[in-house]
Amino acid sequence: ELQAFLQKEALKDRHFDPQSAATLALGKVRFADARADLEALVKDTKAHNFVRESAALGLGMMQSLTSTPVLLGVASDRSSETRLRVHAIISLGLMKESSVVPQLQAVLQRQDDREVHMAAAMALGLIGDKSAAMQLVGIVKSGGAEGEVRAAAATALGKLGLDKVGNTDIFEMLKKCALADREDHVRRAVALVMYKFDHKDVLSTLERVARNDRDAVTRGFALISMAEAVCRDSADAGERKQVRTVLESILGGNDDKEKGFAALALGLLGRNDRECATPLRKGFQTEKTWLTQAACAVGLGIMKDVASKQEIADLVQKQVNADLRGYCCMSLGMMGDNDPQIAKYLVEIVDKVSVPELKAAAAMALAKIGPNPEAIEVLRKALRDRNQYFKMSAILALGYFRDPATIKDLIAHYKGESNAEARAITVVALGYVG
Repeated sequence: ELQAFLQKEALKDRHFDPQSAATLALGKVRFADARADLEALVKDTKAHNFVRESAALGLGMMQSLTSTPVLLGVASDRSSETRLRVHAIISLGLMKESSVVPQLQAVLQRQDDREVHMAAAMALGLIGDKSAAMQLVGIVKSGGAEGEVRAAAATALGKLGLDKVGNTDIFEMLKKCALADREDHVRRAVALVMYKFDHKDVLSTLERVARNDRDAVTRGFALISMAEAVCRDSADAGERKQVRTVLESILGGNDDKEKGFAALALGLLGRNDRECATPLRKGFQTEKTWLTQAACAVGLGIMKDVASKQEIADLVQKQVNADLRGYCCMSLGMMGDNDPQIAKYLVEIVDKVSVPELKAAAAMALAKIGPNPEAIEVLRKALRDRNQYFKMSAILALGYFRDPATIKDLIAHYKGESNAEARAITVVALGYVG
């Protein structure tokens, strides 16, 4: 039923948004019979650009290797739209097929658009074939390559996980980039992948970046990477305490953006170090800016600190910033699989509260909890809601539950929906269910 609907109705919708969503849904559920339809759309120069791009990505999600020649043809055709070529290249990466590595390397070697080079480097990282490592090292070292391309190459090298390529020590090369590269894009990318290396200087390097880099985002990424580094099995309690101390000091500082990153990093670390709950609870209680308070709530949700649920739920009831209340709902959803009472609380918000943004956040939070008949029933009811924003959030939430029993509800809603964006969201939800 789902495949027939996606191919015969959604893919032929009168508007490009639902058509694009249908190509991605078909790719996600990997309906092999739809491969020819998606290939035809990629080649169809009269189709809307968004539909062609989504069809290319759908082929990659489907991981049908027989589509490789079509995607390679688009990727290599410089007369094609840049965005279409980028989608085709990323799809080749999603297929994780080593046979296309030489063609992707050829794309990187010739003069081309920056976005195409970035996509090729990213695709090589996704494939994970180590034969591409030498070329990626050359790009990172290059003074002529654009910053975004070098950043993509650095990320790809991080995914490959090699200690040495030729005479180049990969960690030392990336360490130099993290501390001194002129490009923010490169330093950000390196900060994010550095935790993957099991090297004695990882933490000290990341701390230097977190405390001294001129770019707030790079500093924040370094904090996230520090937390991830000490969540490895090889990390010890002393290292976790060291990182927790750094994060706690930054959370108590004056830079709101840094404090937000520190709160999220404490949540990540809290999965292994329960003492991270103390600074996060304190931040949630005392912070004056709603963004930092929201980050503390999300951090508590990431580490599933059920002990803080009542305090977070109490704030949702207050007449404060709607976005803050929404993030608190998200936090409750993250810890909800540990406490069935949280699901009942979120259902009540979806069903009875009059603030659409808050209802939407609660709906999405419900989807994080897992199978729950009461939640699915209240979301079915929400399909008839007059507020479009809330209704579309409820549609997506239904999809995230991945309950086959909701397929008929979503298809029926699609057929009666006049808004193209809402129809597209419904098709996306069906892709998750499938």
